[in-house]
Amino acid sequence: MRILAFPRDENPYQELLYRPMRKAGARVVYLEGMSSSHTLNLLMMPFRLIAKRLQGFDVLHVHWTYLFYLPFGSGRTARGFLEFWAAVIWLLTKLLGMKLVWTAHNVRPHEPVFLNDRRAHRFLGNLADHVIVHSPAAEAQLREIGVRNTRLKVIPHGNYIGAYPDGATRMASRKHLNIAADAHVFLFFGLIRAYKGIEQLLAAFASLKDPNAVLIIAGEVQQEDLRAIIESASKKDNRLLLRLERVADDQLQYLFCAADFTVLPYEKSTTSGVALLAASFACPLIVPDQAAFADIPDAARISFAPGGLADALRYGAFVSTVDQEAKSAAARQYAESLSWDNVAADTIAFLESTS
Repeated sequence: MRILAFPRDENPYQELLYRPMRKAGARVVYLEGMSSSHTLNLLMMPFRLIAKRLQGFDVLHVHWTYLFYLPFGSGRTARGFLEFWAAVIWLLTKLLGMKLVWTAHNVRPHEPVFLNDRRAHRFLGNLADHVIVHSPAAEAQLREIGVRNTRLKVIPHGNYIGAYPDGATRMASRKHLNIAADAHVFLFFGLIRAYKGIEQLLAAFASLKDPNAVLIIAGEVQQEDLRAIIESASKKDNRLLLRLERVADDQLQYLFCAADFTVLPYEKSTTSGVALLAASFACPLIVPDQAAFADIPDAARISFAPGGLADALRYGAFVSTVDQEAKSAAARQYAESLSWDNVAADTIAFLESTS
């Protein structure tokens, strides 16, 4: 099997998946552009696809769809191109005798990308020869938007164990971040966007009357108004520790090892790589009671219903040392259960299947 992957992303997910697939005999390369121009790369994609087919590649594995637009024109009217490109690529793959595979990491983009995101992803999901999702919740979301493809399979997202440096102890991490050894530490990590519920988290944390509590907010902020809200909250509450920029890979261990809990106050989610990243560092989670997080064992998380985030933080702040250690162990065990070797084997078997 020879696989073309598109697009290539900074997330280590792809190489964590493809490395064991290559060991199992698959050949995997990325259908990357030769130009710094996004528009030119997209327009040249069909020609590169034909060239790679002549080299024997027989599967096109599409991951994220955010690159399938032409970045000119005005407003979202310039971004209604996913259906067009899906049709072009589907026609090309059929003419060339290739399989079109889509891994639906997100059933719909978190923020609007295309003229009609729901319709665009439904179109792609029904055109693809194989569709991969990471959880039954994601499958249900695809069905809800009208994807009726019978060649759909749930294959879990693997862990991030070993993907980043991981040797720091809890105390060393707190010292590195200048956090007290006995602090009750919560971490919000990742690209900071409105849908992730950061404003609700700030309000809930402000209501937590615990002078030993610390909330770390770490990650890039793409909206300046959101940055202003976070920085304003920090001026009012010295318990907030801000790292509002991309976190270097070798610094991740200090954040997750220092934290008692990683908090994901998301308003909506399909698959959370941050949840798996936290579990890989043995950091338990505080998550909303949503289907997207149902696979995380109860022993590794604190769940909250709508409006219950503040109570979840209060519970997390005063959990006993014994319970904290048990939750940390459960989180790591959960991550260890998601072996990339198993994920790769399931992926190969599915792509080789004809039904």
